[in-house]
This record gives sequence, C-alpha cells and structure tokens, in this order.
Amino acid sequence: MKKIIMTLSLLMGIYSANAQGFFDRFGGEGTTSNMLRNGVIDKKEANISGTPYFDDKFYYADIIGVPEKVLTRYNTATDEIEIKKEDGQAEFLLPKTEEYSKIVSKYGRYILKRVNYTSLKGESINGYLVELWSDETVSLLRRDKMRIEEAREGNGYTGQIPAKYSKATPEYYLQTKNKEVVLFPKNKKALSEMFPEKKAQIEEFLKANKVSWKNEEGMTKITQFIATL
Repeated sequence: MKKIIMTLSLLMGIYSANAQGFFDRFGGEGTTSNMLRNGVIDKKEANISGTPYFDDKFYYADIIGVPEKVLTRYNTATDEIEIKKEDGQAEFLLPKTEEYSKIVSKYGRYILKRVNYTSLKGESINGYLVELWSDETVSLLRRDKMRIEEAREGNGYTGQIPAKYSKATPEYYLQTKNKEVVLFPKNKKALSEMFPEKKAQIEEFLKANKVSWKNEEGMTKITQFIATL
C-alpha cells in the first residue's frame, strides 16, 4: 500500500510540474513569452472590420501534450490558436509543434489537427485543419479560413471602404495512414488515380451509391469507403 501511495504521489508531482511548466513558458517576463503575447495583441489592433474568428469566445479544450485545462480560440485569419489559463488572463499563441498536434474543444467537440500540407494554391503550410471524420487509416479534414479584403476607394457618398474579414471557401483534405495530407479528390477520375489498383471497387461503390463531391455528407461517405480499401 505504501508503495502504491508513493507511486501516486510521484505521478501527481510530475503532472503538476508539467502543467506549471507549460504556462511558465508563456506567462513569464522572458523574451519568448513577450513575443508570443504581443503577436496576438498586434493582430487585434489592425484596422480591419469584422472578426478573424468564426467564434470569438474562448472554450476549454484538451490539447495533446498539455496535462491541464486550457482556454482556446482559433484565429482563422492567422491560422493560430490563442490560449490562456483562465478568463481575464493574458493570451498567448500555442506553438505549432508536433508536441501539441491535436486540440479537442469542449464546445461541440471541435477537433483541430496541426499538420503539414500543401494548399490548393500550392503553398506549403504548417497549420490547423478541422477533423470531420477519422479512423485508423484515413481522416477527412477541412481548412477553415478568413481572408482579408483590402481597403478600397468608395464613391462620393461612401468614402473609403475599410479592409474587412471575409469567409473564404473551405478546402478539403485527406490524411492517409502514412500521415500524408493530400487534397480531397475532386471527382471519380481523381479518386481512381489515387487508388489505381482499386479502380473496380471504386466504380462499383459509386454505381451503387449516389454521393456528392460538393458537400460534407457526401465527402464523409467517400472517406468511409476509402477506409475499406
């Protein structure tokens, strides 16, 4: 019994040290913490109308690698996760490292995964994608993003129209069993090219099932089928 108690005490001590250490990295007076904090503040003060958040509230989330409760908010314009320990405290940015690669919000079980991928425009990105469906072999992911419409001159009545945040068209991706992230196939031909040895099975599935390539319900069904290949 004494051995069990000592083991539990040791584990609790490690847990507490890790939890304290996590926020110590951001909450102190050092250069790193100030840089992270100021990065959030500077972006908020930009003269842009609207909001870079789909939801500007902070919600508790489970973060892989963080053994405590953390309040989080996802900035879709900068592709950054803002964090704080409690309401009213300073905000910081979650480092984009493998250590903190999955964030599960308590609000609606909103799951974000930090991955490396190539966007539709060919950009190499280390960022966050929303996990819509997943099993051990494949995941369906969505890129949520706010874009900035630049300020422009209006007419004689409106004057200058300020810059504003605007919701961008979402992009969809697949994460395969080897963790590679690729664009979701846009049609039957693209899917067959992704799995050439399974062409007959793909044709049989698509013939037997009416699925849409343009909505998340259809893409989820296609992803679930891919998981069986």
